[in-house]
Amino acid sequence: MDAIAAQINQYINRTDGDRETIDLRSKKRIAFVGSGGAAKALWYHLGVIKALEEEGIGLRGYGRPHEIVEVVGSSAGSLFGAFACNNFSYDTIARFLDEKEFIQHFVNFAPREKGKMTGLSYYDVLPPNIPDFHELAAKIKDAADIGRFADLLNDIGEYARSFIPEFLRTGDIEAGYERILSDYGDVNYFGLENILREIIRFPALSNTDRIQKYLEDILEINDFHQLKRERGIDFYVIATELDRPRKAIFGPKRSPFTTDPWEDRWIDSVPISAACAASCSLPGIYRPKLLTVEGEKLFFIDGEVKKTLSTGVPRENGADLIIISHTLEPYQYDERWGSLTRSGFFSIFLQSVYIMVAQKIRSSWQAHTIRRQVFDYFSSPDFQKELDVILKDMRTGDRRKAKKALTGFLKDKVCEILQIDLDLQYLYFPSSSEIFWMDHFNIFPHYMRKLVNSGYNRAKLILKDNYELIS
Repeated sequence: MDAIAAQINQYINRTDGDRETIDLRSKKRIAFVGSGGAAKALWYHLGVIKALEEEGIGLRGYGRPHEIVEVVGSSAGSLFGAFACNNFSYDTIARFLDEKEFIQHFVNFAPREKGKMTGLSYYDVLPPNIPDFHELAAKIKDAADIGRFADLLNDIGEYARSFIPEFLRTGDIEAGYERILSDYGDVNYFGLENILREIIRFPALSNTDRIQKYLEDILEINDFHQLKRERGIDFYVIATELDRPRKAIFGPKRSPFTTDPWEDRWIDSVPISAACAASCSLPGIYRPKLLTVEGEKLFFIDGEVKKTLSTGVPRENGADLIIISHTLEPYQYDERWGSLTRSGFFSIFLQSVYIMVAQKIRSSWQAHTIRRQVFDYFSSPDFQKELDVILKDMRTGDRRKAKKALTGFLKDKVCEILQIDLDLQYLYFPSSSEIFWMDHFNIFPHYMRKLVNSGYNRAKLILKDNYELIS
């Protein structure tokens, strides 16, 4: 058996430069999964879709022979889904953005109409997070609650009773500090982090309320069930509950309520506009989105906080081809741009976030690849040779029949244990390093076209180098 284990490792770690063949004629359910990444991701996904349309793959209703019938989006990916599922094509979006005057990109009071992308401005995308009357009253009440500082004030008094006598005796600040630690050990409020937590209590710089209102005004269909009925598209929006570490999947399905804080929850009672606003609530930039779900008030944050690229959603729904588009690929050193240390704090911070996110994506991708390769190994000639060695001493009248039965048993077990769907394939379109340098919140037409072209060219290159599509 050690020989088999070695063969499996060798098979998994093999390099194979051949393009993957995907027979579109056999695909019964095609899904599209779009990542977050602010406006940058929205425009990039449009470019990827443009490239796919030239290969005969498009959303249902766009007149392509191979139809995408499920869209899953997080953050900006949810906005892409809301637009695309409501028949906002690239040409439609470009036309409406071109019609705006320069000043209207910042504040736009043009009347909004269903099916028309009018009225969008930076004021909708990044409004100042000004609390309303009820929120302001709650903050004032919270700040005036001296009881909230009881532990802090009590600790300060206890610290003083230890620090002051020791300092007066020795004249040494460090000795006074060590006396506090020896007397109280694990203290609660003797650190910068806890002090900042008490002082800085505002949730974010902006909010997604105007994004929600904008979508309400322009989407012809703002209901997940109606979208499925009238256009035959399953649309799912991913968010994360703030006060429980579980994923919220907004769409045309509902799961029973559970008290398990880690179990994902399917929710069908929220409008598309509200779900997108919740999914876009990136911590630090946008405050958590408050929604009422089945009578319970819950706060939601960005959909990719818990898990990046929710490919498990279309997989659970029976998709046999999942198209993945994401702009969260970290920068890779290039002589044209040099080291990120030259670009300052923001680029370094962004690269750190992208590395963490990309590692989550790659771990999932590698796990899928390994599962599939393990299954493929049991069909390989190498494995059959190993079986011959194992079976040569078995007392049986029909060794070939026994080998076939054992191979079938192992393949079935591998599929069962590793949850392998033999019909499922992926098309994967990560962004290039060029995308790293592009603005996240730019809604000017020329910049949109630049990002769409980047997504289009990237998708065409990946299709050429990695996939062979059969229509």
